[in-house]
Amino acid sequence: MNAKVKKALFILTFIPYVLVPLNGLYGAIFGADFFFNTFYGVDGFLLGIICAFCAMVVEVPVIPVCIIFHSICRQKKR
Repeated sequence: MNAKVKKALFILTFIPYVLVPLNGLYGAIFGADFFFNTFYGVDGFLLGIICAFCAMVVEVPVIPVCIIFHSICRQKKR
């Protein structure tokens, strides 16, 4: 793999880690719906983070793939 492509992919794999807290902020400001209730503020923030993290780990395993890619890149540098 080309070094520039590898570096670009390495940087792009940090995007899911940024999206989780952003989803929490969205839930805190605009509310997070859960079981016919809407949570705002800290509760909405925590619910948004938990839902986004679970979606990126369980439904579509984006975060585990990013962790594996980071560990592979780290092992190649040594």
